[in-house]
Amino acid sequence: MRLERWQANSLGRDVPTTIAGRDFRPFAGAFAAMPDETTHPARIPSRPFDGSSKVTTFERVFDVVRDGDAVSFPHYYRTGGDRFLRAVIAELTRRGLKGIRLIGNAYFGELDYLVEAVRDGTIAYIYGNPYGGLAKAAGSGALLPLRIMGCSHGGRQRDIALGIEPVRLAIFPAPAADPWGNASGLLGNCDERCGPLGLFDADVRYADYACVCAGTVFDRFLPHRSISMEHVDFVVPFEKVGDAAGIGAGTLDLARIMSPANLKVADRVMALLGAAGLLRDGVAFQSGSGASLAILQRLSDHFAAHRLKASFTIGGITEIHVEMLRRGAVELILHGQCFQPTPEVFESLLT
Repeated sequence: MRLERWQANSLGRDVPTTIAGRDFRPFAGAFAAMPDETTHPARIPSRPFDGSSKVTTFERVFDVVRDGDAVSFPHYYRTGGDRFLRAVIAELTRRGLKGIRLIGNAYFGELDYLVEAVRDGTIAYIYGNPYGGLAKAAGSGALLPLRIMGCSHGGRQRDIALGIEPVRLAIFPAPAADPWGNASGLLGNCDERCGPLGLFDADVRYADYACVCAGTVFDRFLPHRSISMEHVDFVVPFEKVGDAAGIGAGTLDLARIMSPANLKVADRVMALLGAAGLLRDGVAFQSGSGASLAILQRLSDHFAAHRLKASFTIGGITEIHVEMLRRGAVELILHGQCFQPTPEVFESLLT
């Protein structure tokens, strides 16, 4: 699509205001425009009047999808979620659907089947951050004229909540669910547990339809749930819905992260935080993957040694976060997702 309009941003640099059919406002400064927004109207899921279950087949769920609709999915299994996404793309292709808008967070692995779905017209738009094979294809120009729209976690939730990215079907994997649609990432088979499902909260709240595909569908209400049945239309039993081993790979491999180079970065960041006056009681912080986990370890050691306590931390949870909690270095862990699916982390999340 030809870029139609250009405007100057706060640095005086001309930037496009229309990309892939979507309008953007040039950045004018951190506090130049305060939000005054209204969330997108949310559909109330259908409820069986007789109290029966919402269990159905994977294929029947896609009866609600039409050409040009948006289908969203989460990435919290990372490389371990390939089998699930492959099944979604295969069903869209089998039905001959075209122009589908795929709304994700991130895309890991080679994803040759997704590249092929773009080429045959099944997928016409991709939202989310590409890695691996999809990034290579996008960077080489092999997917043109399709453009991939990158996002932050919070930006994605906002776009869905405001209806900027309207979702027809939100479909997500979970190790455990019950027949009424409650879903948990902390129960079910050990090799499928993925942790909190909070990254998909906006999807199930604001999509026209929501479906949980569960490795185990229990016959009783779940004692712990991240997603509530009030937002879910369909429950699908799904064999081997995700591989927990794929979560701690790549930039979440702690053995690789604690390299001399990353630890040097961590020491420099700690010096910067100290100079900025942020190594103090009551500070709140977020941590991601990669070198930030090396910084987190340094932060944990510093706070424990100086008897400091952060008010809360949020992000992908690891054993380092749990260690900080036990050392009294942080008051509260607000979990968005799990970066290290170990018994120690799950025990902390369940208590």
